[in-house]
Amino acid sequence: MKLRSFIAFDIPRTLADELGAVSRELSRLEPRVRWVAPENMHVTIKFLGNVEEGLLKGEISDLIEEVASLSGRLSFVSRGIGAFPNPKYPRVVWAGLEGDVGPLGEMYQKLEEGLSHFGIKKEGERFVPHITLGRVRDFVKAPLLTQKIDELSQKEFGGFEISYILLYKSLLTRDGPIYTPIVRFNLGGRKDIL
Repeated sequence: MKLRSFIAFDIPRTLADELGAVSRELSRLEPRVRWVAPENMHVTIKFLGNVEEGLLKGEISDLIEEVASLSGRLSFVSRGIGAFPNPKYPRVVWAGLEGDVGPLGEMYQKLEEGLSHFGIKKEGERFVPHITLGRVRDFVKAPLLTQKIDELSQKEFGGFEISYILLYKSLLTRDGPIYTPIVRFNLGGRKDIL
């Protein structure tokens, strides 16, 4: 059986709640955005797509464990609201991350390279760690949203540390996605099957 999966780390509940409040404020300005529920907010390191469960829990988990073991705890600060590809034509509204983005980027590169041997496509783009707040349904101008994003571009939302990353399975439903962690990979240590 194939599982839709991704590698990520969670953010603290207090930060998710604060970003949820920002999302609610932004939702009043632009109705064409599917906003992420605070309990689903996380930082995706690598989207894997649909992968055979045995491979995912076997060789791919071994690779992720090896890469995670090379890193220590990482510290971040969430700062600023932005949009991909740009605030004038937003497709994804996000909160930014600062701090140990260099070591996180190195982890991403090692995962990209290693996972390519299992047929998982390289993304080929520069890794920009972020917390997705919402996805715009239509590719149109959203001037009120753009203005508010600009106002919040330097706002700090809080800092946090991570000591592990997670392998998640994702089930898409009519009510939104359900994310379930299946393996935890301790930074500088071993994995825990959940």
